[in-house]
Amino acid sequence: MSMAEWGNYNWPLISFSFDDGGASTYNVGLPLFQSFGAVACAGIVATYPGNEAGMMSWAEILELQAAGWEICCHSYDHDLTHWNNASEEIMTSQLITTWEILAAQGCRVNNYICPGATVFTSPASVFSTAKQMYHSARSTNLGVNEMPMVDTITALWALKVQYLDGRDITTCKAVIDAEIAYAAKGARHWIQFYGHQFNAEDVVFLTELLMYIQSKNLGIYTTQQALDIGGVVRWE
Repeated sequence: MSMAEWGNYNWPLISFSFDDGGASTYNVGLPLFQSFGAVACAGIVATYPGNEAGMMSWAEILELQAAGWEICCHSYDHDLTHWNNASEEIMTSQLITTWEILAAQGCRVNNYICPGATVFTSPASVFSTAKQMYHSARSTNLGVNEMPMVDTITALWALKVQYLDGRDITTCKAVIDAEIAYAAKGARHWIQFYGHQFNAEDVVFLTELLMYIQSKNLGIYTTQQALDIGGVVRWE
């Protein structure tokens, strides 16, 4: 199947995000992706390292970053009440504090992954604060997503989010094939595969998926790399 190509990039773009910062991201995910010459994103909850069992240490998170992975912010403490019911003041404070914690540890944080399939629906002042700290934010909702923090994203392409946790290889391959067909018609689309852990079954599933992506000559990019490729104008 032919694929539309812009510059040196075959479309759709592919990204992987693994949220919460579990230790298996470092112990298993990093070497797995390295074996394919690929990178991914790790969504870090700012208060988890050093405080929650089974999570990566800050040193391990920085090793991911040094290996080319993107470190994204995934909230302060993953408490969804801060997103669904919190005041404007609390949300604003969370956005700033979370960025400051990760930055103080040496993380280069550009993008935000909203926890629990939530997304920014708060007043303009919260958007204004977020835009000072992050280049983009996105939900983890399944299917076609908007990135409300990036004003031009929906005009550039469709962002398709597909869960990995169910290990449904047939569906994942079908999503890729469908987006390749759209690309052949001139569309620029972006698939974000989204998961959490790396147990033995996940490794078998992800290995097959990575091999399939490789067989289609598609590139795997971090969120920021994909935004840069798409020429998204960052907010001022």
